[in-house]
Amino acid sequence: MKLLREVLITNLIKHGITEACGKPVEEASLEELHDEWARYELKRNSRRTA
Repeated sequence: MKLLREVLITNLIKHGITEACGKPVEEASLEELHDEWARYELKRNSRRTA
């Protein structure tokens, strides 16, 4: 699970996201990181279809 958390942090930072659920990504839980990534994906996909 630590690897998954590190991958999510890396991907979020790479895409300019430095906070997850109001916390710095480094301090966020795995669930909060996953939620933030899901929001990013929804936003990105809505731009592609619009």
